[in-house]
This record gives sequence, C-alpha cells and structure tokens, in this order.
Amino acid sequence: MGLLKKVGGGIIWIVDLILMFINRYIGIQIVKVKKDELLTKFKEVLEEDNDEHLSRKWLQPASTYLSCFSRDLRIRPSMAMLLSSQWFSHIETDRQISRYLHENPSVLQIPIQRPIFIIGLPRTGTTFLFNILAQDPNHLAPPLWQLFGSPVPPPHTSEPAKIKSTQSVMDLFFDGEALMKHEAHSLMPDECVHTLEHTCCGRLGQFMRLGMDDYFEWYNSPDPDFHDTIYRFYKKVLQILAVNQGKGSRRYVRKDYGHMARLDSILKVFPDACIIHPSRNLKSILGSLFSLSETLLKPAYLNLNKYEMAFQLLQRLKFLTSAFLKFREEYDQSLTPGSKSQFIDINYDELVETPMLLVQKIYVYFDMTLTPEADVAMRKYIKENPQHKYGRHTYSLQPYGISEKEIEDSLKDYIEYFDIH
Repeated sequence: MGLLKKVGGGIIWIVDLILMFINRYIGIQIVKVKKDELLTKFKEVLEEDNDEHLSRKWLQPASTYLSCFSRDLRIRPSMAMLLSSQWFSHIETDRQISRYLHENPSVLQIPIQRPIFIIGLPRTGTTFLFNILAQDPNHLAPPLWQLFGSPVPPPHTSEPAKIKSTQSVMDLFFDGEALMKHEAHSLMPDECVHTLEHTCCGRLGQFMRLGMDDYFEWYNSPDPDFHDTIYRFYKKVLQILAVNQGKGSRRYVRKDYGHMARLDSILKVFPDACIIHPSRNLKSILGSLFSLSETLLKPAYLNLNKYEMAFQLLQRLKFLTSAFLKFREEYDQSLTPGSKSQFIDINYDELVETPMLLVQKIYVYFDMTLTPEADVAMRKYIKENPQHKYGRHTYSLQPYGISEKEIEDSLKDYIEYFDIH
C-alpha cells in the first residue's frame, strides 16, 4: 500500500510538472479552477434557499476566495482539480442542508445546551484535550467521517462505508510525517473548520493557502452581521448531526482556533457556551506550526516558499490574537463582582503533565459531573495516547526566517494579557 501510494504520488507530480510547464511557457492552461461555473452554481443554491438557512452574503467572499486561488500559478494542477471538486461538494452539501431543514423544520428545535468550545491557538494541546473530553459518553464530539461530507441524511453512530471512504482520503494526505506532527483519523473527533467550509468562506482559504491576501482582507473585516449568518448555519448543522445521536441530550464539545476571532457571533448563537482557552509559549507554537504547515502545504506547491508561508501564518495569528484579546478585554471588564466568566484559561504544561487534574478543574469550573464511566474512559485514552506516540516532532524557527523577536513584537499584547511564558 505504501509503495503504491509513493508511485501514484510520483506520477501525479510528473504530470503536474508537465502541465505547469505548458501553462508557463506555451500559455495554455489545461487545468484551472472553474470559478464562473462554481459561482453560478453557488448563486443558484443561495437563491433557492432565499436566506432561510444559508445566506446570499456568502457569495462575495466566495468569489474573492476563488479569484485568489485561480490566479496563483504556483499551485499544482492536481490541487486545482481537488479544490474545484471540494467546492462542488460544499455547494451540493449546502443545497442538501437547506432542503432537509425545509422538509424537517422540527430539527431546529433540538437544543444545543452549554456547548464546550476549545478555542486555543494551534499547537497548544487543543487536540489532546479535545480527545480527552470526547471520551465522556455524555458528550458529543462528531468524528471526522461525520464532518467530512454532507450531514444529510443525519449520521448514525457508526456507518462503516463512510468511515472507510473518509479514511481512504486521510491515508492519501496523512503519512507518517504528518501524523507525527498532528494526529488525525476518520474515527477521531475533528475540528469545526469542516462545517464552516461549507459556507465557502471559511478560514482554510487564508491559513492553508498562499497568495490569499485579498481574501484575508475580507476575513479580517469586522462584520458581525455576516459572521452571525455563518454561526447560525453552523448551529443548524450541529442540530442535524444530533438527530440520531441524542437529540440534544448530549453536550457538544467543539474545537477550532478560528473561533477566537468570532466570539461575538458565537455568544449570540450559543449564549450559554463554555469556552476553554489553552495557551503555550508562543515560540514553541510558531516553530511547531511552521513545521506542520510546511508538511501540509508541500503537496499543493511545487516550490514552497518557507518564509512566505511562515510570515503569512504569523500575520494570521496576529489577527486572531488581536481579535480575541479585544473581545476578552471588553468581556472581562464587563463582569460584575461575584459573576462567573464563561471562559477558563489553561496552560499547556498543566495539560501535558497532569491532564486528569486539569480535566477535573474544568468540570468543577463549569459545574459539570465527571462520572466514573467518563473518568475511566479518559484515563484509558491518556494511557494509550502518550506524547510523541508517532515519534518526536522536532522543529526550529531557523528554516523559516522568523526570529523570536518578531514573534514577541507581533503578539506582545496577547502574551502580556494572559501572562504566557
């Protein structure tokens, strides 16, 4: 299997080289992102929905996203084909969701009560904590196979065919090197980004692509009405996913660092949310994140510019931390004496060194009951998933041309407010 994967990857690489040569030196672009066709289809779906469950507001940023991507001549043709396929899938999923909710309005009555959101920056232990909390049978943390495609029809706890097809895709992109840096599997709970990408204006466009400055300029703009539409849609997807999985009786646990910039919308849509904010020495975060991002981006670019990638990521994290800090300063100041914050700030070292003590602290803080069954399941997960399970991930800032001073200067206010060492 590994040999076939390498041979197949090599053939695709050669074909990409030939196609890019033809495009650059002969002027014929054989493979391209089908921007106009995609936008026409997306507009049709949005018009059909008529702003009931989707939003026409999504069309403009979707157009900007596709414009940025389609004019980047460095992208491998195979990745352009993959993106087009993904977008057609997202748009069809939107149509299915809209029609399903129109035909099954009672789904919108399923309660989403006191959901837990883990919103820390990448590489702060969020995945580890996410998986620990997911072991509680009273929690609902949908696995990747339920998030990867359409939630319609609502999934059951186990569907072997979907699990197998999702894992086949994961095996193409997550080899030993990638797993060492970030564990992912079709059966593991995964991030909200997969749901948010169905809006065709999610965070992947500016965090996991190069040359997306125009899209980032839009993403960076504070338009609460726009982002409210995305999180109202997001809640509806959670309600669909809960149809055959407790119908609201289980507390959702969700994770995504993109939520850091959208807390206004999150607390409008989920006013009783419980929010966990892990932090870690930012020099460790950036070195680890640059290394992971390089691994994930290499398949998309024939010649990946490491400095461009690293500088872009630093700017994106600056945006996230600035937006989060602005919200937290205002929120923290608004708390009256004796009132309890909806946020708990935790430390990476505490999570790694004494995970169950930290879990108990979280449960007490949010007035949750840690049952013996959940405690046993969590301890079992921790024992079976030690740090460096797939090998030690070594990393350094040096290959990326970003200094510790640049990091400290860019994220200074965030570091000081949360006393991050």
